[in-house]
Amino acid sequence: GDAKAAPRLLAALDRGVAGAAQAYAALAPAEDLDALSTRLQSLPLPPLLDAYAIALRRRDVAADKKLQWIYELKEQGTPAVRHFLTQLVSDQQIQKNQALRNALVRAIARMPMKLEKKSP
Repeated sequence: GDAKAAPRLLAALDRGVAGAAQAYAALAPAEDLDALSTRLQSLPLPPLLDAYAIALRRRDVAADKKLQWIYELKEQGTPAVRHFLTQLVSDQQIQKNQALRNALVRAIARMPMKLEKKSP
């Protein structure tokens, strides 16, 4: 990926620029992707879920990091996150990684259910 673009993409993500989260997930160095987690509570969920979908499919991201993200997402407990995790289970690339697929299935089964936050 183009690591030089990552800081600008992160700033764009914080400003709510459409597509910035996905571009960041695709281009940022693997070790910088935790920036998504730090924004999980403060930014709108849909673009972050799109970014996580990209990041979870990346081959250069460590398995334990992916498992951590699945746990963090599970703790959100919203119907949107449940739907997202359920879709990932059937993703062809995710299915190739049995440990990741199993973690997704466990996360869905143990997910606390919370109501979606209403936008103002």
